[in-house]
Amino acid sequence: TIQSYIPILRFYMPGSYQVATGNGGSDWDPGSAPEFIRDTRPAAMNKLYYMYIYLPANTEFKITLGRSWDVNYGGSGGNLVAGGANLSVATAGVYRISIDRTSMQYDIRLGRMGFVGGATGAGWDPPSTFPTYAMGAPAKNLFLGITNFTTGGWKLIDNNQWNNGDINVLNTRSY
Repeated sequence: TIQSYIPILRFYMPGSYQVATGNGGSDWDPGSAPEFIRDTRPAAMNKLYYMYIYLPANTEFKITLGRSWDVNYGGSGGNLVAGGANLSVATAGVYRISIDRTSMQYDIRLGRMGFVGGATGAGWDPPSTFPTYAMGAPAKNLFLGITNFTTGGWKLIDNNQWNNGDINVLNTRSY
């Protein structure tokens, strides 16, 4: 019997924010750093990873493959580099951090989630979603929102534009 499988690659984000945000017992600790979410779409499996997380001002961090420093990434200008410079955010806020391990790219942007659709006051117009129909982010990878739905369906969206179907770090995530 031969059984094949796709090994699941796990990425983590150790950095200077861990203790201050309750994301580990000490800063810069891959062993307790938050794990990236794997994009499970078939074309994105083991390629795209993302997380939504609150980061204090002037936070620095890196990305590790596994829970050690053996394989780590930093970089600049959207390009990941093995052992590269620390990644950072200057302003406190909730961020969506995405990585593409095959193209070695990253994206750091505001991590927000909102209601869009016919059942919302925003209609099917993503730019109308924020800030009126935005959700709050009380915890890592968790959004909470209350809105009055009418008829007509709805989605959650993390950007002010539609996902165009591309599988890359820049694309909007909608649910």
